[in-house]
Amino acid sequence: MAQNKKTSAELREEVKASSADARVLLSSLFDEGTFLEFGTYVKYGEGNFEGVITGCGAVDGRPVYAFVQDKSVEKAAFTSAHGKKICSLYDSALKAGAPVVGVFSGAGAKVSEGIDCLSAYGSVMSKISEAKALIPQIAVINGACGGASAVLSEMFDLTVSTENGDRYLIANGVSYANADINTTESELAYELRRLLSLLPSNCEEGTVVGDDCETINEPLDVTAYVDGDVKDLISALSDDRAPLYLSEKLAPEAVTALMTFNGRVVGVAANQPTENGGALTCAAAKKTARFVNFCSDYDIPVVTLVNTVGFKGSCKNYLSALSELAFAYNNCETAVTAIIGNAFGSAYTLMGSKSIGASFVFALDNAVISVLDPDTAVEFLCDSELKEAADPNASRASLKNEWISGPASPLTNARSGDIDDIVSGSELKQRMASALEFLA
Repeated sequence: MAQNKKTSAELREEVKASSADARVLLSSLFDEGTFLEFGTYVKYGEGNFEGVITGCGAVDGRPVYAFVQDKSVEKAAFTSAHGKKICSLYDSALKAGAPVVGVFSGAGAKVSEGIDCLSAYGSVMSKISEAKALIPQIAVINGACGGASAVLSEMFDLTVSTENGDRYLIANGVSYANADINTTESELAYELRRLLSLLPSNCEEGTVVGDDCETINEPLDVTAYVDGDVKDLISALSDDRAPLYLSEKLAPEAVTALMTFNGRVVGVAANQPTENGGALTCAAAKKTARFVNFCSDYDIPVVTLVNTVGFKGSCKNYLSALSELAFAYNNCETAVTAIIGNAFGSAYTLMGSKSIGASFVFALDNAVISVLDPDTAVEFLCDSELKEAADPNASRASLKNEWISGPASPLTNARSGDIDDIVSGSELKQRMASALEFLA
């Protein structure tokens, strides 16, 4: 029997050969030569090694911890040893104050292990919960991710999914395709490195700040972008013209992105006027609230670009979604808001108004800020006058213009103190930069 026993060198080569695909991802993610593996020979039962690789390395010189489920080992079935390796990784990441990337691509629990593997799932859930709002956690769905593993992935801060990703709950067989970033397997490492470059290592570090930015002095007239795709405006504001958009497939009437602005990373939450008038739907409210909460957790300043016709649509959780948004902005300590177009009804209040917690609020000089949609306001307040008018249509248009230039004007609303300043389109970029510098 002794003659058949493998040497350490032989076993090490077997480990590397069997997990080639997983290790290719790790080598692409981390700076060359920096990856250090943990618990290489931890195993369940009679196998030589476990179906998950854990370790740490550097991404652009900053420490990052990662676990990758290895499909080549029993389809990466989750065992108690599997869970212990991940929990140990979390202990190290929390001690170091560094992000965790978890790559899910497994067949679920190893049923033959019984309740022990279920307890291990619970232990990992506890570690993820412990790390919440302390270190960024990024889940990668790069294969099957079902049952309790799907729950684990949902607990992470952000989710990246490849074309191979399939997240589902076995109980109902429904797949969940929503992800913050959708990419291909070949671009996965690049997208992860890009995302990590925009995130602080932990909640104490503060937002990422780079070199002084000269592009902030480049002229920009925001007015030219107000009626078009808000992504064009966000791109124009971004230092490198390359914002990282999140959750693009979810609630297109709301846009969320990370970008560098005047040399520092900020989060951008915006209404998309080309989609349903930028309406604050149930899905848009939930998407925005989740993003604002994430930015708040890691002290990333939030820039809100308001251009919405107000509430629209319905769902049974609409009020819950709106209350989530209120809580999110109220808890955000570094928020700068710009009203660049319409701001109708309570959507004005919920989208980062000063009364709900924004530090600075600016409005373009041609913004329309109204308790009701101007058409509705005229019909509601001037019903008798319209009925008596010789030309109701002309009267309606005249009254609407009076409403927009009067009660709905930025000046009228600024007199309450809820708007700090009224600025032109060419001034807004610099004013927002100054506000963010003050809040730094």
